[in-house]
Amino acid sequence: VRALGPGGSFLDYVLARVAINFRREVTQDDDAVLVSTRLVRIGTSSLAFREEIAALEGWVAAEAEAVVVARDRETGRSRPLTDAERAAFTAVLDPGGV
Repeated sequence: VRALGPGGSFLDYVLARVAINFRREVTQDDDAVLVSTRLVRIGTSSLAFREEIAALEGWVAAEAEAVVVARDRETGRSRPLTDAERAAFTAVLDPGGV
């Protein structure tokens, strides 16, 4: 939502799908992890993301894929992305992330 600027709101989107693959346990002894999120696809009304949780040493603890759908606040139904949203998200799209 930060890509949309100050007028963007998380209330305009709903999490529609999440798939997580846990690869390795993270414990308090690991101290810190690096979490990355990449936008990998822009659809008509949806956005697909890839996430990764990795230790600072480089091993991967978890990988995930998520789909977020733009929603109409009044009806609660999906809606097409606006031109402004599409432009903002295209600016941060990771074309190699698919």
